[in-house]
Amino acid sequence: MTFVPGTSSRFATANGDVDKTDEMAAPQNVYTEAGSDSYAENAKNDLARFQTALRTTHEGNPSHNTLMGHSYGTVVVGFTMREHNLPVDDVILVGSPGVGVNHAKDLNIDPSHVYVARGSEDTMIKNVASTSLAFGLDPVDNDFGAQHLPAGSTDHSHYWLPGSVSVKAFGAVIAGNGIGQ
Repeated sequence: MTFVPGTSSRFATANGDVDKTDEMAAPQNVYTEAGSDSYAENAKNDLARFQTALRTTHEGNPSHNTLMGHSYGTVVVGFTMREHNLPVDDVILVGSPGVGVNHAKDLNIDPSHVYVARGSEDTMIKNVASTSLAFGLDPVDNDFGAQHLPAGSTDHSHYWLPGSVSVKAFGAVIAGNGIGQ
């Protein structure tokens, strides 16, 4: 699984969560930088090379590769996927302000393998997704065509709480079991 963090993500503030690294440059200020697509444009080729290398260097049967983005990280994932045919099996978009396309099918993957999650208390992204700061159609909109993962009453920063419905759903997808298996 490859995780692409969102705005203000830094390794030093990840509190030991090695899945959230500072390898991908992300906007550090939601008010002055997160509305720009330049960060996603600058990161997309590196992410594409990384994902391709994961599949290329894996020995034996192909691995099940899941690409997950959170917040602005979903913009990076979307920009990358719309322009590259990535060797990924599933994509999870968490707390997304949009991904640069208006339909999951435009991500160069079967839409049934595109998953979205947004908690009912994620008011920051609900507000952004309906403004000019959004990057295309809101991915939780049914017209986007993605599979919806349960996220409960999660706010923008707590999708990964141990035992939460969102963590269980993420785990099922990452394990290659899709929704609810």
